[in-house]
Amino acid sequence: MSRLLSNGLTLGPDGVISGTPVTMGTFSGTITATNTALPDATQTFSIVIGQALAEIAVEQPPGTNLTDGSASINCGRVIVGSSSSPIIFTVKNLGVGDLTGLAVTKDGTHANDFTVGTLGATTLTSGNSTTFSVTFAPGTTGSRTAAIHIASNDGDENPFDIMLSGTGTIAPTVFTWAAAVTGSWNDATNWTDDQAIGIAPNAAGQANYSLNFNLSGVYTATHNLSAGFQLNQLNFAGSSATLAGNSLSFSANTAGNYTSPPPVPTASLSPAMMAAPCGSIRQAPIRPSA
Repeated sequence: MSRLLSNGLTLGPDGVISGTPVTMGTFSGTITATNTALPDATQTFSIVIGQALAEIAVEQPPGTNLTDGSASINCGRVIVGSSSSPIIFTVKNLGVGDLTGLAVTKDGTHANDFTVGTLGATTLTSGNSTTFSVTFAPGTTGSRTAAIHIASNDGDENPFDIMLSGTGTIAPTVFTWAAAVTGSWNDATNWTDDQAIGIAPNAAGQANYSLNFNLSGVYTATHNLSAGFQLNQLNFAGSSATLAGNSLSFSANTAGNYTSPPPVPTASLSPAMMAAPCGSIRQAPIRPSA
């Protein structure tokens, strides 16, 4: 060989160059192989040793890679005055050099509706990762948008840009039992709501609530009424219902009171307040009137 290799590299007797270079630059030369039975063979080479590069990758959710500049994360529908659960982003270094200068900024039309959490680290060595969170708290109803930008020393993705969106909505007031199965009022999966948020009614209800039990079959919707439950309408469609509970009572919107046991409703009952130490609503198959 006519010239030394970079420090850290060696040429083996089999002609293979191996090792980890520690000196940057261009190294070239000629390798000559000798054989007593054959003419000598020569091979020229040139090796360029550059700086070890970092390579950023961003995932949300974990295991799903985002694309710089085109990634968009929808934070869902959130009631104005409340916040979403934190959305976790994972930042990884897939390169061999250190990923440094990590920082997250935000901008956009509704940037104040999105809160960016603190990065777990500002430097990542090769193969390591860190996380940060984004929380959505809409200031008003309607579509809300912003963007986040992840700065680093990545050669071609600095910054790494991600669009954010979400929808601010009013609190739901109409809740419909989702399936003809027994379950608890406190379980959001048992309900659909008029704002498509996916929550259960408040434990104590509200004066403008409407609760709908529209599915035929035999099932029980249970709720602890020790603190009372306020609502505007309790609707049963297509079947009769049995209202059971200890001292269950209804206070009507207009004059008159209904006390336990109340009349069996065949379509709907429109009370303002329902209260009982413990109670349930049981929907039974259609049965003829007495």
